[in-house]
Amino acid sequence: MTALTEREAETELRLHAAIRPEPDAVLVWVPDGRHGRRTAVRSAEHLAVLISALRADEFGIVERIDGRGPWGQTARVPGDDGDADSWIVELSDGSIDDFAQRAIRGAESDYPDRSGRSGPYELEPTERFRSFAAAEVLWAWEHGTLLTGITRTLKYLTYSERRSAGFAD
Repeated sequence: MTALTEREAETELRLHAAIRPEPDAVLVWVPDGRHGRRTAVRSAEHLAVLISALRADEFGIVERIDGRGPWGQTARVPGDDGDADSWIVELSDGSIDDFAQRAIRGAESDYPDRSGRSGPYELEPTERFRSFAAAEVLWAWEHGTLLTGITRTLKYLTYSERRSAGFAD
């Protein structure tokens, strides 16, 4: 196990100091999507452990035990050229009109528009998270907060994907 960087340590401290669960907001982790085995999530740290157990290209969902309200999903993405694996995070407010939107660091205007792409693309650094950071974003979202500096976007989808999901530009 490697030592945390100063920034990682600050993130861990924020988890302990700023984000407290609502007593009635019992969360569950479903590693295979909505039909997988459900595990009660005790804390953001516990969620980070569950997230880190995903294999490459696997995803999991965190949601309230009753299935209502906001939910999020994350997927492990293999690292490129010897880089460490990372995780993408997508967030939904749980309403029937919402679509899980990609969490990115920074403003949506800083994210390149993918509407003209026709095939796979490289993930932007702003949409890659370490497991503990993915857990922090998901934990805060499930407790009613979009962390400062995090934005939700559909710009990772092509125009036709956005249109088929009902979000034409």
